[in-house]
Amino acid sequence: MERSKGAKRRSSSRRQSGHTQKRKSLSSSESAGPAKRPRDLRSPTDLDVVLDAFQEFVTQYKQTVNSDAVRRSIDAVSRSFEEQISEMITATKELKSVKRENNKINRDANQKRTRLVEASYELIKAKTNLSDLQKAHDEMELRLRSLREGSSLLSSLRELNMKYLKHRTDHPDEVETYGPSCMPAMLMEARCIMGTEHQLKTVNDSLQQVLDEAEHQ
Repeated sequence: MERSKGAKRRSSSRRQSGHTQKRKSLSSSESAGPAKRPRDLRSPTDLDVVLDAFQEFVTQYKQTVNSDAVRRSIDAVSRSFEEQISEMITATKELKSVKRENNKINRDANQKRTRLVEASYELIKAKTNLSDLQKAHDEMELRLRSLREGSSLLSSLRELNMKYLKHRTDHPDEVETYGPSCMPAMLMEARCIMGTEHQLKTVNDSLQQVLDEAEHQ
């Protein structure tokens, strides 16, 4: 009976020490407060400042509270509040990121639109220049064709003249005859003869006038 009573007392003392250690660990974990989620503080917002101030306030306030139940309630409320604030911070940062991307897309679109308008103006200008160049090209083609025809005509006349001179040299006693094809040349020669005759007549009249004036004197 005494041995059994001693074993019961030892087991009850071990259970009491175990409960005491659990309460100590629980109180230490509660005093430490809820675990803070890692946050990106490279670009803090107003909500980040609010969350830091709230966590600091909760930590200071819990130090003034002795009741474990009150501490657990404070931890639950602060944890819920911190989760809501963290979600709002994440949503705010995502919204800012979306706005930045949207601004970048709009800026790129505006640049491309401006470049498209400039390209349209350049295309219209290029079409106008192409039309002017095509007109100048047609004129140059016409002049080149005329020059080629004139050069071909001069070559033919030179060749014909050389043949004529050679024929006259080979047959100096042959009498020249004119056919219908020689009419333009004959007209030109007649015009030259008539021009010379007119000039001689003018000179003769002038000399006759001078002689008449000399006789009257």
